[in-house]
Amino acid sequence: MASRTNKTTVRSLQLELPATSANLGPAFDAAALAFDLYLKINARSSPDFAVKATGRDTEICGCLENHLILETYRDIMQSVGKKPQPLALHIQNDFPIGKGFGSSAAARVAGVAMAVHFGKLEWSDERIVGETSRREHHPDNASACWMGGLSVARMDGAGEAQIASIKPKGKWPLLLVVPNEPLATEEARRVLPAQYSRADAVTNIQNAMLLLAAFVRAVLRFCKGL
Repeated sequence: MASRTNKTTVRSLQLELPATSANLGPAFDAAALAFDLYLKINARSSPDFAVKATGRDTEICGCLENHLILETYRDIMQSVGKKPQPLALHIQNDFPIGKGFGSSAAARVAGVAMAVHFGKLEWSDERIVGETSRREHHPDNASACWMGGLSVARMDGAGEAQIASIKPKGKWPLLLVVPNEPLATEEARRVLPAQYSRADAVTNIQNAMLLLAAFVRAVLRFCKGL
């Protein structure tokens, strides 16, 4: 598991954003893990918008129309009263799109990060995750994608996210199962009850915190063994 890195110049930005999973049982919509699979983006100023993609799902990543990264970038720039300058993107994608690896969160994080850089917005990590989460409707994947490691997050009323991030030394062995067909998060949630009871919500939060405590204990045992 590894966090994002970015290298910048005035007219360019390089991002490496990890795949994530928030499907952690009782920590659903509360915690997420970052993987060593990356969405790598080289963005630079250009006369016109353009996208070149390599790796997995190039037909999605390389389609200029309805491109989630660029749509998010334009939306953020317009929301702060700035004209979106055209960008040329070179994308190297390592993980499946729409199959439970946080691809939409990574795309939106990338769009927000590009707006922050090219719009000179000077936003904090909490603001970047918060702006992404408002569009994702949950902060878990966004926080793990931007911060790396194991991340627990919640939104506050100011549009920022409150984040607890744990970055363990070494790597945790994980088994990833990739479905044959994509499934949007909103579609997957249709199996849930239309309304949540207070008792269910409290139980879910308690279980999520227990899961987090178990991860923390595992990290501490790992570090003591080094």
